[in-house]
Amino acid sequence: MWWYFILERPFPDIFGWMTIAKIVDPRAIELHGGVQKGQPNSWANLNPIGTGPFILQTWVQGSYAVLVRNPNYWGGPGGGVFPTPKLSKVVIYFIPSETTREENILSGAADVAVIDTPRIAAINGTPGVVLPNFGVSNTYAWMPLDVQQYPLNITLVREAIVHAINWNQINQQVYHGLLYPSAGVVPYGLIGYNASMKPYSYNPVLAENLLAQAGFPNGTNFPTLLFVYATDYPETYLVAQIVQADLAQVGIHVELKGLTFAQQIALDYSTPASSSSHPSLQWVSITGPPIPSGYADPLFMTGNYGNLGGYSNPTVDALLLQAESTYNNTLREELYWKASNIVYNSYAYYFLGNIKDFFPAQFFVFRSNVHGYYYQSAFSQLDFSTIYLT
Repeated sequence: MWWYFILERPFPDIFGWMTIAKIVDPRAIELHGGVQKGQPNSWANLNPIGTGPFILQTWVQGSYAVLVRNPNYWGGPGGGVFPTPKLSKVVIYFIPSETTREENILSGAADVAVIDTPRIAAINGTPGVVLPNFGVSNTYAWMPLDVQQYPLNITLVREAIVHAINWNQINQQVYHGLLYPSAGVVPYGLIGYNASMKPYSYNPVLAENLLAQAGFPNGTNFPTLLFVYATDYPETYLVAQIVQADLAQVGIHVELKGLTFAQQIALDYSTPASSSSHPSLQWVSITGPPIPSGYADPLFMTGNYGNLGGYSNPTVDALLLQAESTYNNTLREELYWKASNIVYNSYAYYFLGNIKDFFPAQFFVFRSNVHGYYYQSAFSQLDFSTIYLT
């Protein structure tokens, strides 16, 4: 069987985008409500159908799920592309308590556990416990500044803010040295990444001078900024506290507001960027497919879903569109570099960088007798099919 894709323009990243898609049986969906534009299919949410190496045997919502080996897995013996899973069963417990998850991995009651970022330093190096050295991940973290909100619509003000924030302190105190200092429209490891571009330097004296030039000496008459952080990502509150303290040093008062990540994004989408109730600053991360347009388009193109600070530059839009529409990698890199320079010098984003040893949205910690895991760059979680115990 052949599949043909008819595109309106050249798009070399198409197969990279396809790596994040999931295979769904259309017959099953049609038998249970079909596809309704803009509406979730409640049956599909509770009845996952796939072609993978495991079968969902039991699911107690909010408590645990049991996966068992799929005897009919297409990738198994007899010419299969992948080996049959080494594990006959995988039990996944949903435990909101960080303390309980930590106790389980330390005692050996769990073989794998999700550990919140603030606790990684305490866990890492414990006998019998391993934080895998995966290297630099595809997870890219940054803080968009609301460029449509006064006074962040003043370039000098944004420049002052990015130089008032201590990147090294965030890296050491929040991420325990696991931030890779990347910046620009394309993160580390992809075509268009500029290794010479780093997060902004910490220079509070320069920040004070820039604020004075902008008409706010010592922060005089500077309105309170709103930093929204996600309560379900503990590290974001720590980042928010550092930003609040750093900006206070140059006379800028920051109010912190905690929401769930879903509420944070809902606020972004429901509130005009020019409104005072829209986040002035916020922490965001993305784990996209291993292609440059997976980051450059959603985060920096005008009006795209990941462009949360209202940044808009027609020149950047044109450069990004041209970069994703050519098969000439040398030209693509040049175009992405040009776009990065414009964005970087607009001070519309405070770049934190790529997170090392990180799966999408979290750290996985393993017992030392667990083997066969690997990092997947295509917005995936843990592949249980390759894991085995000794």
